[in-house]
Amino acid sequence: MEDDPHGGFPIALAAVLVWAATGASDAVREGVLIAAAVSTAGMAAGRLVSRVVEPTESSYPWIWFGVEVVLVALLVVAV
Repeated sequence: MEDDPHGGFPIALAAVLVWAATGASDAVREGVLIAAAVSTAGMAAGRLVSRVVEPTESSYPWIWFGVEVVLVALLVVAV
């Protein structure tokens, strides 16, 4: 089994998004959504860079890239 390259980041991000959706002020909610969108866009960009530097035949990086791009779009729309 491969190690998760992001460690506990996705869990922390999910927790802060739940908090923003359920109990944070509007200003905090907006900041959390922007921060989540930027960090997720960074992960997607990292997948593109790694694909150029170290090509692989696996389709999983592209699947995750697509999921991340859709998530970024949804977060931006939610702001």
